[in-house]
Amino acid sequence: MSLSSHAQSYESGTKVFLVAAELVTPENIDNANSAGWTPRQIIHHMADSESQSAARFFCASRASSLEILRNVTEEDLEKFAVHSEHGKFTLENWLDVYSRHPVDHANQLREAISE
Repeated sequence: MSLSSHAQSYESGTKVFLVAAELVTPENIDNANSAGWTPRQIIHHMADSESQSAARFFCASRASSLEILRNVTEEDLEKFAVHSEHGKFTLENWLDVYSRHPVDHANQLREAISE
């Protein structure tokens, strides 16, 4: 397959996915397909794995995380996982990083745009 054909296929795949995503409603977002995937899971998977789609789904992803965060307790801030590069990584560490993350990149965007 030529590079041009790959680019056309890539573009077509994006369009096909976006048309299908428009069919998702609050009523069907958690219905599982035969493989067990729900529209919510599929959309989150695409946002995670496709940088092109990530920007489109950024707001939905942040809103979902915020909904979870509004239901944790102060004690939950000390719960942790072990990060492959950083070791013990608490929920509080995660909040520090991901609260700054969009602001840091927004500042990078502003700097890049102004140059």
